[in-house]
Amino acid sequence: MTDWVQEAQDLTDEVLRPAAAEVDRSGKIPPSHFEALRDRGFYGLAFATTDPVHTLADVGEILVSGCLATAFVWAQHHGTLLRMMMSRNNTLKARYLADLRSGAVTAGVSGSGYANPENPLIVATETDDGYTISGRAPFVTGWGLVDVLGVTAYDPRAHKTVTFLMDAADGPNVHANRIRLSAVDASNTVELTFNATASPTPRLSR
Repeated sequence: MTDWVQEAQDLTDEVLRPAAAEVDRSGKIPPSHFEALRDRGFYGLAFATTDPVHTLADVGEILVSGCLATAFVWAQHHGTLLRMMMSRNNTLKARYLADLRSGAVTAGVSGSGYANPENPLIVATETDDGYTISGRAPFVTGWGLVDVLGVTAYDPRAHKTVTFLMDAADGPNVHANRIRLSAVDASNTVELTFNATASPTPRLSR
């Protein structure tokens, strides 16, 4: 059985901490950080242990001590991975789940807090061939560093939240505005605006 805490300590000592000062100075995370996380199995950590809650917390604490920006981006992945794992959309799971667990596809998240029914910042509107998404997510981490984004929006007609998977890239109806941060600027955190963005994939929740 893998000792994930020791693995995290080794990765921190060998990869993250030696480069931490340069990450902070340059505002850029080396791709090798994410490659190391992938190669050592950390993207699928939630499903590689019998005690995922405590293991994720313990590992996260160690990775943060090595490079806060890297750990911050890595942590977002698990929100979308867990949503995918719980989804009943078997077609989407067959396409993405294995790659999300291995880290071949990395994810960010625009969380359910932006889809609060009382004051939804992101709204989903059902159309004849799917949904469109409109609104603003004020804080999305890892833009330009991850492959896909799990976006949760509120559907006011159906009175429910729905979550979609989309490419994490600017487009005609998706605009990212970089937010400069004092502590984790290298995490590429943005304010993300959706302007009637058509959901390009079936939704995660149904």
